[in-house]
Amino acid sequence: MIAFLVYSHVFLGVCLASLAAQVMQISGSGLSWPLLVLIWGATVFLYNLHALIRLSEKRDFPRYQARYAWVQSNVGWVKILIGIGMIASAVGLLALPTRLWGLVGVLGGMSLAYSVPVFTPFFNTMPRLRDIPYVKFFVLVSVLTVTVVGLPAMLSLGGLKVLTWVRMGLFLAAITLPFDIRDLEFDRHQGLPTLATWLGEDRARQWALVALALSAVVAAFEFSALPFAKLMVMALGYGVTWAILMRVRTERSGLFYGVWVEGALLFQSLLILTLF
Repeated sequence: MIAFLVYSHVFLGVCLASLAAQVMQISGSGLSWPLLVLIWGATVFLYNLHALIRLSEKRDFPRYQARYAWVQSNVGWVKILIGIGMIASAVGLLALPTRLWGLVGVLGGMSLAYSVPVFTPFFNTMPRLRDIPYVKFFVLVSVLTVTVVGLPAMLSLGGLKVLTWVRMGLFLAAITLPFDIRDLEFDRHQGLPTLATWLGEDRARQWALVALALSAVVAAFEFSALPFAKLMVMALGYGVTWAILMRVRTERSGLFYGVWVEGALLFQSLLILTLF
């Protein structure tokens, strides 16, 4: 069951939707279930499509054998999840105000271009965004931040502090960089320069911790009006995430990244949701 939730990206969809939920709760606009369904559905659709596209490329690489063995054994389920993700995305989008559709289209286009060679007819040497040196990390952080902060802000027509953008951007950077570390050996094998291949495993992990610490500092200013006890609850979330990031290594299993690193997103969101 754990392998299914992680490798199907159903759990990741819940984690990312929870980030948007906490942003909506902080802004005081209340939860928008169509937006949460859209984010969950788009995550399930895009990540399973990515897994299917890269199956032949990654299944024999030792680092990914467990994940892609599951994908290969469950191709039927992966295709069903792609369909479910598409339907959920469409249902969520149609229930949202049309003013969000343009931004959703841009985010969806960038996410698709990350994995699918949509640029091939124009640039034969640049088939996917992830194939551009050093770009992978920045594309992911930008798309995720705008998705979980920008869409709720646009939905509520404002009401979000600049500090919320900065805190979430830094937090997502801290969580995203470990996945560059996870992919470090494969990216080197492919000859793709990334932030992690440039920094090396130890320095990349240190920079992830720096981003997390800066996010915590911004959170202290953003939530300075909260009682001390509630600030300590939030600090607990950052402390647990720090402990998880300290254990990030290239040799960690896919389930470590899928359960613990991705789970840090959900844990942080649940703590903040309890405070508001």
